[in-house]
Amino acid sequence: TNSSGAGVTINDSVYTNNFRVEISDLTVANAVQSGIENNDELVLTNVIVADNGERGINNGRVLTITNGIISGNTATSGAALFNSGTAALTAVTITDNNGGNTIVHTQSGGKTALTNVTISGNPSGTAVLSTGGGEVTILNSTIVDNEAGIANYAVVTLQNSILAENGTNCYRMVTAG
Repeated sequence: TNSSGAGVTINDSVYTNNFRVEISDLTVANAVQSGIENNDELVLTNVIVADNGERGINNGRVLTITNGIISGNTATSGAALFNSGTAALTAVTITDNNGGNTIVHTQSGGKTALTNVTISGNPSGTAVLSTGGGEVTILNSTIVDNEAGIANYAVVTLQNSILAENGTNCYRMVTAG
């Protein structure tokens, strides 16, 4: 938050490397590549990540988001979030991303926890994909009205959540938590 108490908008990328960063009340928008590129520890509160050209967030280490919106991002894979680290999203809305293949993609031993998250209205791509040893836990969340719901090639656990009205709701077995 700036000195006037208003949020800050960055019309380009945020890149973290080799240090912990905590940011609140921020909009990251209109980057040509990833809106956020995280290679260390990033804590985001009350953020909007929107309209970025090569995915919203690319996470390789530790990411925590509380109260956020990830919207309007584009990428072949992981349009909203591509995670090969550890990501915890709480009270986040993920909508209107164009994923080609995926919206939230967890791979290479990454771990993603989605709690009270809504993934809805993404016109192309599977809402949640887990591959290559990735683990996804979905708790008290809603995944509706996407091209596809969940595709599991590793580990996905779904607990007390709604998975409905996607083009295909679930591909391969998902564990009920």
